[in-house]
Amino acid sequence: MARKRKTLPKDFQEMLSSASVDELKAVFGKCEIDARGGYAKGTAIGFPECPDELVVWLSEQGLAVDTPDSYGRTPLHARASRGVPKQIPLLLSLGADIEAVDKTGKTPLLAAVGRLRAESARALIEQGASTEVLDRSGDSLLMRALISTQNIDIPECVEISKLLLGRGASVTDETRRKVERIGRDFEFHRGNFNSDLFDKTDAALTELYRIFEVEPVARRTAHDGVSPIVVPDGTWQQRHKALWELLVPSSGAGETVQCETIRVTGRISDEMFRNGGANWDRDYRAMADAFPGFLAQGESLGEEELQEAKEIAKQVRSGRGADGHLDRLSELAVAWVAKNPAPIALGAVDYTR
Repeated sequence: MARKRKTLPKDFQEMLSSASVDELKAVFGKCEIDARGGYAKGTAIGFPECPDELVVWLSEQGLAVDTPDSYGRTPLHARASRGVPKQIPLLLSLGADIEAVDKTGKTPLLAAVGRLRAESARALIEQGASTEVLDRSGDSLLMRALISTQNIDIPECVEISKLLLGRGASVTDETRRKVERIGRDFEFHRGNFNSDLFDKTDAALTELYRIFEVEPVARRTAHDGVSPIVVPDGTWQQRHKALWELLVPSSGAGETVQCETIRVTGRISDEMFRNGGANWDRDYRAMADAFPGFLAQGESLGEEELQEAKEIAKQVRSGRGADGHLDRLSELAVAWVAKNPAPIALGAVDYTR
């Protein structure tokens, strides 16, 4: 008898959507019952598309329902994180461990909350999952939900917050600060937010403020591109932040040199300091190349400062600019904008970020 394969067919995921259950069962005439497949090297039960009848049959053939993939995630983790709640009761009835922990320390409920899968979280909690678990950083489920929330996730965050608060989670000063962060992010992108999702998301944000008793974040007032640009008093850091809020669009390059001077320094600093330069590429190098030229337009900075900007930009371009130099570029950007309140139209730029 020929030895059975230890790997599932390459098109197994597609088969789960197109083949009959009998055809899927026939796969295991040639493959081991615990054969692996997919990017995570999981068993057939690990695929969220696996139909109920096949899940039950595989279990009856001896495949352990909790067999983890290469990341230590069980099939229950897969349903939780992908937002496929309907099979959660089935897996649990077949013996799945509701508190199984993957290689990153996540239970299925923590995986669902971290990915903002409200219905999966609800199904797990209704089946008895512990809501007291903490993530690797020591954050509660409620904190993890708020930390993970981006603009598109706000409606799901509301549902998860209600669910957890109803199970004893507490509103704290820290959770309120996270809600304020969510509000600030939304306001920054409000003008360009997906129109099809806007009303639902805006209403959900209002509900989030109510739940956590947080004063709504003020609507952003963007510069009109024509009026003189007023640079507020304060440290250069405070002024840079204020100019970012005033001038920088939610995506892409701005319409004025003043905007781009602030935006480029902010984008480069964020990539270097927050992201460790992981996405440093041609676009970022082109930003660094363009920056000194911005400072030479209109009423330019002094020759010494322009030369300094060129030297720093050269170091930054090579990826060696995070040792205090980036702060200096941002400071020079603020100084130039302060000298040039009249908006200067931005020409073509050689980058797309």
